[in-house]
Amino acid sequence: MDDSKIKITIEAEAVALRALLGGFLDNASDLLGLPSESITVTTEVPVESVPEAIKVITEDESIARGFEAFRSLVDVWRDGFDTSGMAHWDEEAEDPNRPDLGEMLFKLSTSRLNGNVLGYIEGCAGLTRAVFGCLLDLNRGQSIDANETRTLARSMAINIAQVGSIRFPEVCPLLEQHDPLIEEPQPDEVLHGVQ
Repeated sequence: MDDSKIKITIEAEAVALRALLGGFLDNASDLLGLPSESITVTTEVPVESVPEAIKVITEDESIARGFEAFRSLVDVWRDGFDTSGMAHWDEEAEDPNRPDLGEMLFKLSTSRLNGNVLGYIEGCAGLTRAVFGCLLDLNRGQSIDANETRTLARSMAINIAQVGSIRFPEVCPLLEQHDPLIEEPQPDEVLHGVQ
C-alpha cells in the first residue's frame, strides 16, 4: 500500500455500521478533503431472509447485546402498562415510584448500545415483533395468554414509538403500519369481501 492511501476496514452488520458512521459516508469526500472517486465503500448484505426466531437473530453478538438491552427496557415498560391507554388520564393512577420511561428510552438512544438495539429490532422486522419476542422471552416457562401478550406487545410498541418520537427518533420508523401479530386478510378478501 502506498503512503498516499489510508485503508480502514470495519467489519460490522450493515445496521451497526449505519448507526456507527451515520451520515459520515455521505459527506466523507468533503470532510476528508478527498475526491469522491477515491472513497470506496463496500457493504455485504446477507442473502438469507430475515430470521424469525430470536435465537437465530441473537447469534450475532452485537445483536444479542441489543436484544438484552431492549428486553430490559421492555421488562420495565410492561410493569403496570395499561393497554386501554386510559390510565394516564386518572390523576391518582400515576405512580411516583415508576421509572421515567422516556428518560430510560433517551439513555438507551444515547448509549453505545443504540445501534445494537436498532439492529435487533430490524432483525425482527419491526418494533411490534421485537417487543413480542422480548415478552415471550421474559415469560419463558410461564403460562401466558397468547392474545393478551399480542395485544400488550402491539400497545407497548405503539407507546414506545410515541415516546421515541422525541426521545429515540430512530425507533419510530420501525413500528409496523399494520399489526403484524394478527392474521392478515388475503387479497381476495380485501378486494371482494369475505364470502
